[in-house]
Order: sequence, then C-alpha cells, then structure tokens
Amino acid sequence: MSQAPRLDLSVIVPFGDDEEVIGAAMRQLAAALRASGLTFEIIAVDEDSADNSHAVLALVRPEISELRVIQAPPRTRAVEAGVDRAQGHVLAVLSPPEVSTSNVASFLAAAARVHDRVDVEIALGRYIV
Repeated sequence: MSQAPRLDLSVIVPFGDDEEVIGAAMRQLAAALRASGLTFEIIAVDEDSADNSHAVLALVRPEISELRVIQAPPRTRAVEAGVDRAQGHVLAVLSPPEVSTSNVASFLAAAARVHDRVDVEIALGRYIV
C-alpha cells in the first residue's frame, strides 16, 4: 500500500473482457459496501480488456463515487497495481463474476471480523489471508 490506511476497506476488482457483468457487479458491490457502514474504495483494474468494459464502467462511475478505474501495466499484474493504490486497512480481491449478493455478504462478514486485526491485510475472493 502506498500510504497509511485511510479507509476501512479497499476492494480490488481485476477485469478483462467482462462487459456483460461489470456494471451490475460494481452496482451490487457498492450498494452492499455502503449498507455495511464501512468506508471503502473500489479499484477496478483493467487487465487489457478488449471489449466495452471501460465504456460500461464510464456509465456507472457517476453513480459510484468510490470507484476508480486504473490500467495494470502488464497483464497479470492487476492485483499488484491495485494494491499499490489501495488506501484501505483491509484489502480484498474479487473478480466481477464473484460479486454476487451472497459472496459480498460473506466477504463483508469476514472483513468486519478482521478489521481491527493488524496482521490481516488482504482477502482473496472468499478467503482471508
């Protein structure tokens, strides 16, 4: 992480050719995170998407002020690029298909349990590391 944590949670969402799910996934994720009461950011990291994922994100960005979209330098470095920019105490990595109501609810329960622990910094998918 680039600086001391300012937010409770940073969710890194690497995306490739996900135009069919990325908009709904970002809306669901933002709604669930807002309802949790945690301060958060969503960092969508482009892994060399060749479809209209960026256009979809541009359409939802006005609705989701917590959303930032960045480019990963080389493909496969999306998580690292997201972590470099993350400002949250707890980090999570979720792919757009993983963002469903049940997955987000399970993840938020886990994030709430580890929020005050200093030895836990990253959650991958549904697993806390």
